[in-house]
Amino acid sequence: MALTTCVSPAFKQAILAMTPHTASDTYKMVLIKAGHTGVYNTTLTAGGTPGTGAPSTSNIGTDEVAASGTYASGGITLTGFSATLQGTTGCLDFTVPDVTSATISAVGGVIVNASRSNAVVAIYDFGGTITSTSGTFTVTEPAVGASTSMIRIA
Repeated sequence: MALTTCVSPAFKQAILAMTPHTASDTYKMVLIKAGHTGVYNTTLTAGGTPGTGAPSTSNIGTDEVAASGTYASGGITLTGFSATLQGTTGCLDFTVPDVTSATISAVGGVIVNASRSNAVVAIYDFGGTITSTSGTFTVTEPAVGASTSMIRIA
């Protein structure tokens, strides 16, 4: 099924409505397994209960990779919240910690705000399958920039 890098329209609406998504909130990247059945694009509104239930527009469900090593159901807790202005583009970037001692195959990640009922912030397509076998799983993050940051609003 499809997985498209994008900023969630619901996140954009929250910004316009001045609904706070702040640096003190807990953000997570829920890893999406290879062979997922859900569609991950601008139609995904909430992470729901990752690991549980059928994938839908409001639930990642069983499309989340299985817990392994230091990866727990519900995602990797992101650090380094950094909101910057690159030219005229607003950018939001995070640091994605490595997952250790893990056997994982993932094709993308859904960034959710765990402090806001797993509201979807963005979807990130890895551009292929990242795999680790009883080792370290690393997400290669894009550089901070107007055309490269993980989350961009022009």
